[in-house]
Amino acid sequence: MYKRQAIVNEPYVDALLELIDTHGELLKVSFVQEELDTLLALAPDHAALRTRLGYVRVKGSDAEDRAGAMPAKWILEETQFAQAERARIAKLLIELREEDPKITEGELTAAEKTWGIEWATPLKSKKLRVVFDSEIEGAAEEARELIENMNSSWSLFAQLTGSKSKSPKAFTVFLLKGDSKVPGLIEKCDELDSSEKEVYRGLYEYSDSLTLNGSSIVCYRESAAHRLDTAVAEWVNFYLFNTYGVSFVRGWASVGMRHYVTDMLLGTRLTFPDGVDASPEMQRQAREGTLPDCLTEARKVMAKASTRYVRDLIELTTYSMGDDEIVASYALFAYVIEGHEPEVSHKLLRNVARAADLGAAAKFEDSLEMPIEVIQQRFATWLEEIEDRPGIQASGKAHEAGAKRSKKK
Repeated sequence: MYKRQAIVNEPYVDALLELIDTHGELLKVSFVQEELDTLLALAPDHAALRTRLGYVRVKGSDAEDRAGAMPAKWILEETQFAQAERARIAKLLIELREEDPKITEGELTAAEKTWGIEWATPLKSKKLRVVFDSEIEGAAEEARELIENMNSSWSLFAQLTGSKSKSPKAFTVFLLKGDSKVPGLIEKCDELDSSEKEVYRGLYEYSDSLTLNGSSIVCYRESAAHRLDTAVAEWVNFYLFNTYGVSFVRGWASVGMRHYVTDMLLGTRLTFPDGVDASPEMQRQAREGTLPDCLTEARKVMAKASTRYVRDLIELTTYSMGDDEIVASYALFAYVIEGHEPEVSHKLLRNVARAADLGAAAKFEDSLEMPIEVIQQRFATWLEEIEDRPGIQASGKAHEAGAKRSKKK
């Protein structure tokens, strides 16, 4: 039956494809896309049509062969690329975790000694320094892990995007257990002017960290896991701004990158950027480390999404993002990073920071070389074809390598 249907439909599809080729410039992109989708339903195995729609034919699994299914299937080019890219990322994570950042003891500055906090001896690497409250149990081990992961996160994203950005010459992370000492730090820190102090007095209880200047942050949640997640996430956002000029104005990139990198490196998504309107339930799950898989949740979002969803999503600031936008941003970021060459990701991130003139949609279209409506459709299809989890840090290999490295020290 399938073969007979193909024989009947293929000449019709061939004729319509020829018409589209001849008169395509006179037709709206949305109309052409709808026609191609209709044709695909008529002839799902039409090679020229599938190729035009960005599909590739791949061999089916051994299980599918044994079950008598078709020996090959069609998947998006992005899906095929992501399968190979994920293997590359998994290998890269292991290599990064085996690197030795050469951690040594550091010194307190004269100003830090006046903040009224009993600091322990800091630890430092070439470009990172961690200053921690002596009351934190196991703080030296926590500081070492923090330096290792921050060092890995910068290198990871540089390789994922093919960027040439270098980390700052000096960056300091201050670790406090809880926020009880934060008010005193705010008052005594000369690096904050009066207006910044006023803002921070009202902000610190609702945040996970404070930025003292362009080269230091204070992380002060109760648990070591939260402090680590916060430090890596803020470091990643610093990278995003330092390299591309992307800030909270491009919420999908800020939120997506934050959660993607901490998920890959740490297996956690415990914190959110300031201003994100996560529901109480999502915040509770984040605190407990029980957030469901983002790609799974993003499928649900895209299944009910309007045809303008991605166009609207990429224009949002972090202050306009709720639960659906948070998981969709993670998934969209994964689609960009895993489904495309690093040069494409680099171009897109560079372009969206300059999108004020034409809007984010135009920059997406220019970077991915397809209309935004097609991008949304391909993104949704990619979500359906790709595995639930990235299968990178979840495999445990990266964490095993990190554990072995720690035991050597």
